Amino acid sequence: MNQDISVIVPYYNEADTISTTLDRLVAQTFRPREIILVDSGSADQSYEIIEDWFERNTERIREVKFINLKANTGVPSSSKNEGIRVSKGKFVSFMDCGLTFSTDWLEKQVDFLNSGNFDVVSGGCYLEGVGLWDCSAVAQTYGYKRFHPTVPSSLVKKSVFNRTGLFLEGRRSGYDVDWVNRLRTMGINRGINQDVVVRYNGINYAESLKELFLKSVNYAESTVGIHRYYYPYAHMILSAVFLFCLFVIPAWSAFLGIVYLIGRGYCVPVLKSRSFRLVEDHPLSLLTLPVAGLVIDVGKLIGFLKGLLRGQLFQIRNVIRRKDEKKI
Repeated sequence: MNQDISVIVPYYNEADTISTTLDRLVAQTFRPREIILVDSGSADQSYEIIEDWFERNTERIREVKFINLKANTGVPSSSKNEGIRVSKGKFVSFMDCGLTFSTDWLEKQVDFLNSGNFDVVSGGCYLEGVGLWDCSAVAQTYGYKRFHPTVPSSLVKKSVFNRTGLFLEGRRSGYDVDWVNRLRTMGINRGINQDVVVRYNGINYAESLKELFLKSVNYAESTVGIHRYYYPYAHMILSAVFLFCLFVIPAWSAFLGIVYLIGRGYCVPVLKSRSFRLVEDHPLSLLTLPVAGLVIDVGKLIGFLKGLLRGQLFQIRNVIRRKDEKKI
């Protein structure tokens, strides 16, 4: 059964997963009007693999229009925007590569949206992790074995974007937080369908400390300047206060270190996970959780500072440009 839905799938170096994603999309009980794949600038054979998949599956996809778009945006937010711009459906839906999802995902979202008179309905990602470091990173960020609402799996009335505008351009992360904040500000009704669950097919967050650090820096940098998102500034202020007390008041060093170790190392992941299941499943996480928390915090601080500097440089360039325009 075909629905007036445009499914948008950004991809970047997904040669190992893209065929599985396409197979799952074409197997949906509610077939979309079109599936738009947006290449963010892959350096592997993802684009060619998709084209080859089209040729091999001509009969399976003849009722669905497929578009393989070379956007070279480099980031998922801009790729999603490119997909929205070319989409023709009354509804827009999003999915990411590297995720597993059920064959009735779209059907469930359509039913849920209609039953509650929603403008937007999202499912969520169930995060668990693969290996000790990945599980520790998940616990410190989203929560271990928790359902987290996400844009991938969402079904949106396309008219909503006429009110909210598109996602923030040029963002690797944070654009979803900004968009959800705009939905709340404008009173747009968003439902969360907990029956629609996507999972990572492999590593959920990061498989090593190096990857965790780099990801924390990159993700944090992209979140600076987001609408009504004050966490980056709070993080920088608290970090400055902590470092000031640590080095200026040496007598407090041991006390502050213990407070941080307990709070960041154990309280935060337990609160986010709402359970002690990670320690029960992986007793060695008692050692890795504090390290993962510290790596994340240091990475975030560097990322926030980079984002703040980038924003200041952008403003300075704009001031110089306006002055040059006045001279002309």
